[in-house]
Amino acid sequence: MTSSRVVWKGPTPGAEFEHDLPGALRVIAYQVNALEQRIRKTNSTEDRVFLYDTRGRLIVEADPRGTLEREYLYLNDIPLMVFQ
Repeated sequence: MTSSRVVWKGPTPGAEFEHDLPGALRVIAYQVNALEQRIRKTNSTEDRVFLYDTRGRLIVEADPRGTLEREYLYLNDIPLMVFQ
Protein backbone atom coordinates (compact mmCIF):
# COMPACT_ATOMS: atom_id res chain seq x y z
CA MET A 1 0.00 0.00 0.00
CA THR A 2 1.39 3.40 -0.88
CA SER A 3 0.81 6.61 1.03
CA SER A 4 -0.09 9.94 -0.51
CA ARG A 5 -0.06 13.36 1.08
CA VAL A 6 -1.96 16.44 0.02
CA VAL A 7 -1.11 19.85 1.50
CA TRP A 8 -3.25 22.92 1.01
CA LYS A 9 -2.29 26.40 2.19
CA GLY A 10 -5.33 27.92 3.82
CA PRO A 11 -6.87 31.33 3.19
CA THR A 12 -5.75 32.54 6.62
CA PRO A 13 -2.06 33.48 6.79
CA GLY A 14 -0.17 30.76 8.63
CA ALA A 15 -2.86 28.09 8.20
CA GLU A 16 -2.00 24.85 6.49
CA PHE A 17 -4.18 21.79 6.11
CA GLU A 18 -2.61 18.39 5.60
CA HIS A 19 -4.27 15.13 4.66
CA ASP A 20 -2.52 11.79 4.73
CA LEU A 21 -4.35 9.33 2.51
CA PRO A 22 -5.85 7.26 3.98
CA GLY A 23 -6.27 9.27 7.19
CA ALA A 24 -7.96 12.15 8.85
CA LEU A 25 -7.64 15.84 8.11
CA ARG A 26 -5.18 17.60 10.42
CA VAL A 27 -4.98 21.34 10.89
CA ILE A 28 -1.56 22.85 11.48
CA ALA A 29 -1.52 26.50 12.52
CA TYR A 30 1.55 28.72 12.33
CA GLN A 31 2.18 32.13 13.86
CA VAL A 32 4.82 34.36 12.32
CA ASN A 33 6.39 37.62 13.50
CA ALA A 34 6.95 40.84 11.55
CA LEU A 35 10.19 39.36 10.11
CA GLU A 36 8.17 36.40 8.75
CA GLN A 37 9.91 34.00 11.12
CA ARG A 38 7.78 31.14 12.37
CA ILE A 39 7.34 31.71 16.09
CA ARG A 40 4.75 29.04 16.90
CA LYS A 41 3.44 25.81 15.44
CA THR A 42 0.29 24.18 16.78
CA ASN A 43 -1.50 21.00 15.77
CA SER A 44 -3.43 18.24 17.49
CA THR A 45 -0.29 16.54 18.84
CA GLU A 46 2.09 19.38 19.71
CA ASP A 47 2.47 23.06 20.46
CA ARG A 48 5.93 24.43 19.78
CA VAL A 49 7.48 27.89 20.21
CA PHE A 50 10.51 29.04 18.16
CA LEU A 51 13.03 31.62 19.42
CA TYR A 52 15.59 33.50 17.32
CA ASP A 53 18.71 35.49 18.10
CA THR A 54 19.27 39.09 16.97
CA ARG A 55 20.82 37.82 13.72
CA GLY A 56 17.64 35.92 12.83
CA ARG A 57 19.01 32.43 13.52
CA LEU A 58 16.75 29.82 15.10
CA ILE A 59 18.28 29.08 18.51
CA VAL A 60 15.56 27.33 20.54
CA GLU A 61 12.46 25.20 20.10
CA ALA A 62 10.41 24.94 23.28
CA ASP A 63 6.94 24.10 24.49
CA PRO A 64 4.71 27.01 25.61
CA ARG A 65 5.77 26.49 29.25
CA GLY A 66 9.42 27.08 28.28
CA THR A 67 10.63 23.49 28.42
CA LEU A 68 13.45 23.22 25.87
CA GLU A 69 12.95 20.69 23.09
CA ARG A 70 15.94 21.64 20.89
CA GLU A 71 18.78 24.14 21.05
CA TYR A 72 20.81 25.16 18.01
CA LEU A 73 24.49 26.13 18.06
CA TYR A 74 26.11 28.09 15.22
CA LEU A 75 29.68 28.88 14.19
CA ASN A 76 29.25 32.32 12.61
CA ASP A 77 26.21 31.62 10.38
CA ILE A 78 26.89 27.91 9.91
CA PRO A 79 24.66 25.51 11.86
CA LEU A 80 27.06 23.44 13.96
CA MET A 81 25.03 21.33 16.36
CA VAL A 82 21.51 20.56 17.61
CA PHE A 83 20.97 19.61 21.25
CA GLN A 84 17.84 17.56 21.96
